Amino acid sequence: MTKRAVITGASGDIGEAIARQLAGEGFQLLLHYFNNEEKAVKLAASLRADGATVFLCRADLRSSAGASALREAKERAFGQNLSALVNVAGTAHFELCQDISDEAWREVMASNLDNIFFCCRAFIPDFLHQKSGAIVNVSSMWGMSGAAMESAYSAAKAGVIGFTKALARELGPSGIRANVVAPGVIAGRMNAMHDSAALAELAAVSSLGRLGTPADIAGIVSFLLSPASSYMTGQVLLADGGFLDR
Repeated sequence: MTKRAVITGASGDIGEAIARQLAGEGFQLLLHYFNNEEKAVKLAASLRADGATVFLCRADLRSSAGASALREAKERAFGQNLSALVNVAGTAHFELCQDISDEAWREVMASNLDNIFFCCRAFIPDFLHQKSGAIVNVSSMWGMSGAAMESAYSAAKAGVIGFTKALARELGPSGIRANVVAPGVIAGRMNAMHDSAALAELAAVSSLGRLGTPADIAGIVSFLLSPASSYMTGQVLLADGGFLDR
C-alpha cells in the first residue's frame, strides 16, 4: 500500500529532517511551507532527484482558510488517501510575561496551537473515511515543564499536548492514532539566537551532554507512524537528552 503524508512546516530544520526520513521510507509527501519558499523548493527538488514523489503547498495555517487550502492541495495530490499528518509548523517567542502584548500572545497561540487544531480538523474526515491513519503533533519540552521568558510558547505547546491526548480518545475507536513528540533543545535555526557559549551550556545540562538534532526527532516521528507503534496513542515522547531529568 502506498504511504502518503502531509508535513507542515517542512521548510524548517525539523520539518526537513522528517521529510527526508519519510521520503527514504517510501512515503509520497505533501510538504507545507509559509515563509521560506526557497528552502521548500530546494528540499522538494532534492527529494525528487532521489526518486520521491513530492508536492508543495504554501499556506498560512494560522487560519482555518489556510488549513482548508492545504487539504485541497492534498486532494489534488493524493485524492482522499492519506496515511499520516505531521504537524511541525511553529514559532518561538522570548519575552517576560508582563511585557507580552495582546497581539503577541495571540500570534504565539495562532502559530503553535491554532494551526494544529485547524489542520487536524481539516484532515480528520479523510482518516475517518479510511478508519485508519496516524497524527503526530510536535510540541516541546517546555510544554511539559514551562520555561522562563517563554510563558506564551510554553502555554501553546502545553495546549498541543492536551489537545492531542483528547484527540486520541476521540479517534481511537475509528482506528486512528494521535501522538506527540516533545523535542528538547535542537541545534538549528530555531535556537540561532543563542551564542556558542549559551548553546554549550544547554548541551552540558542534558544527561547526554549534547544538543538534539533534527534527525533525532525525525526518527521518533518515523517510529510513531510505523506499525511498531500501532498500540500507542495519546502518548508524549520526550526527546530532550535527559534535560528535564537533571
